[in-house]
Amino acid sequence: MLPNVREYRERKNSSTSYAPHEKLFDAYAGTKVILKTGREVINHVEAISAMTG
Repeated sequence: MLPNVREYRERKNSSTSYAPHEKLFDAYAGTKVILKTGREVINHVEAISAMTG
């Protein structure tokens, strides 16, 4: 799996590479959140849970 992860940004012509994911993200007009760390993910999930729970 690690070689696959390492090549994520460099792969071409793949629906599982960075470029199509970035294009999809950029095209989405709704609210977006970029979470860069595990702690940010946990905090975000907890905040959403608190709002919906």
